Amino acid sequence: MRGIPFPKKLFMVWFQGWDRTPEVVTHCRRSWEYHNPTWEIHLLDKDNLSDYIDLDDFSYLHEILPPSELSDIVRIHLLERYGGVWADATCFCGRPLEGYLDGYLDSGFFAFSRPGQDRMISSWFLAAAPGNRLVETYCRATRAYWLKNPNLRPAAWDDRWIDACRRVAPGYWSKVPNWLRKPDDVLWLFKSRYVQEILLKRPWLWHTFLFTKILKRYPNYWFHYLFEYCYRNDRSFQETWNATPKVSADIPHRLQHAGLLRSIPDQIRQEIDDRMAPLYKLTWKLDDENIPKGSILDYLKSTVPGEDRSQEAEHRKYYVTRSDTNRMIYFINPKCASTTIKAFLAATDPILDVDSTKIGQNGAFGKVDRIEDISLYPEYFKFTFVRNPWDRLVSCYLEKVTGQRRWPDVFGSSPSFADFVRVVHRIPDEEADIHYQSQYLNVTDDAGKLAVDFVGRVENIQDDIKRIASVRNLECSLENFRKSEGRRPYQEYYDEETKDLAGQRYTMDIELFGYEF
Repeated sequence: MRGIPFPKKLFMVWFQGWDRTPEVVTHCRRSWEYHNPTWEIHLLDKDNLSDYIDLDDFSYLHEILPPSELSDIVRIHLLERYGGVWADATCFCGRPLEGYLDGYLDSGFFAFSRPGQDRMISSWFLAAAPGNRLVETYCRATRAYWLKNPNLRPAAWDDRWIDACRRVAPGYWSKVPNWLRKPDDVLWLFKSRYVQEILLKRPWLWHTFLFTKILKRYPNYWFHYLFEYCYRNDRSFQETWNATPKVSADIPHRLQHAGLLRSIPDQIRQEIDDRMAPLYKLTWKLDDENIPKGSILDYLKSTVPGEDRSQEAEHRKYYVTRSDTNRMIYFINPKCASTTIKAFLAATDPILDVDSTKIGQNGAFGKVDRIEDISLYPEYFKFTFVRNPWDRLVSCYLEKVTGQRRWPDVFGSSPSFADFVRVVHRIPDEEADIHYQSQYLNVTDDAGKLAVDFVGRVENIQDDIKRIASVRNLECSLENFRKSEGRRPYQEYYDEETKDLAGQRYTMDIELFGYEF
C-alpha cells in the first residue's frame, strides 16, 4: 500500500444494538477506543447499517442468516467501499493499530492466516486500503454467491441432507443408484469420513454447482471457503494474497484456548503485559455470566483503564481543528486569527482535507472544524489563541456586522458600534453566536481549568506560533488572512459607556487571560 493513504476507520457491528452488548463485547469495544484515540470507530447495528452500505438486495438474508454470518457480508462491503479495518465485536485490542499494522499492508490487504486446516484466513480481523483489487473481487464474489443462489440453506450433517437429496431434480435423482436412495444410506454417505476429508482438504468445493444448485446448501464457513475459491480462480487475487505477510491466527486465539474464565497463569499474564499479541479473539458465549476475579479475562480487561466511553456523553466537547499528522488540537476562538492558524495547520498536515485555494473564504475549513470530546486524545498537544476582548469585539462588528451584514434580526440592519455593544452586553453566552461569545468557554473544563497546554495571543502571534511549531519540529510560515485595511486602533471606537459595558460582558476573559483596555 505504499503511497496510498490508509483511512483510519475501524468498523464493528453488533446487530442487537450497542446498548445491549454482553460484558465481553463492551470491554472489547473499549479496548479499541482506548488504544486508537485518533481513529474513527464506527459502531454499526441493525438501525444504522443502511447509513453505511446498501444491502437492499440482501434484505431477505436477515431472516435466513444468523448475525455472525450476516456480518461476513457486511464486513466485505464496508472494506470495499471505505477501506480501513474490520474487527469482530469479540476482538480485544492489545496495542495501537499504528504500532504494527503498517508493516502488514504492503499488498494493501491483511488477514490473519490459517485458523484451521480448511481455512486460508480468519475473517474476524481484516484490513484493506481503498481500491484494493482482492477486496473488490471478494466483494463481487460475495454478492454473486447470494444473488445467484437466493435459496441456499444451512448445511449440517443431519436429516436436512436427506430432505435435500429428496428434493433433487428428478433427472439427477434417477441417476442415483437404488442403494443410495434410502435415507439412511444417503445420510451415511454425507456423514462418511471420506466425504468429510474431501471437503476438509478442498473446501472450495462448497462453491461449486453440486452444492449451490443441486443441494442448495451453504456451510458455516462459506465466507472463508469463498476466499479460497477466489484465490484458485483469480490471478490478481492470488498475487495479492501471496504478497501479504502470513501471520498465524494461533496467537490471537491463545487466551480463548487457555480458558478465559480460568485463573490466569504467570506466563499468560506476562504475555499480556508484553503485548505479544496485537489483539485477541475472544467469545461472548461463556459458562458464567460474571467474570471471575483473577481470571484471564478479568486481567485482560484491567489493561484498559478509564470509564466506558459510551457513558461519557456528558464529557465536555470543544470546537476544534485536529491535526492527526502533527498530533495537535487547535481550540478555535473565532476573531482570534483562526483562519491564519488553521492555514498553518493545513500547510503542515497533508491529510487535512482543506482546499488551499479557498483559504480566506467562508467555509474553507468546513470539513476539518468539528465539535468533539478531546479526552480521547490525551497525547495530543492542545493550544488556542485569544485576543483582547475590546479589540475582538471591534473586529466582529467591522467584519461580520457592517461588512457581511450578519444577524440583522439581532442588531438591526445598520447598527452603530455603540448600539452593537449594548445589545451584545445583554446577550448571555449560552445564547450568543460564537463570534462574540466569551473566549474562555471553548478552552476551559467544567471546573474552570484550562483544557489546553498553551494559550497564544493574537497580539504576539508570530512568536507564539513559533513556540507551537517547535513542539513538533514544524516549519513555521504564517500568512495573515482577512487583514483589516485602514482600521483605526480599537480604543477609538469606544466611549466610557461602551468600554465599561464590554468590560462587564467579558469579565472572565479579562481576568483569565490578563487583558486591559
